[in-house]
Amino acid sequence: MLGLLAWLGSVKAATFVGLMSGRGEKQFQPNQLASRAETAQAVSNLQQMIAY
Repeated sequence: MLGLLAWLGSVKAATFVGLMSGRGEKQFQPNQLASRAETAQAVSNLQQMIAY
């Protein structure tokens, strides 16, 4: 249960800062691999955050 709570905290943090938004209707699928496009978007978002 503690692992799930830690995961939820990470998801909230990533969405709050705009790093990731999930798939579709803000759905996260932690047991699925990220596509190339999803990974590229996350890296781009991170680069933009670091630039500020």
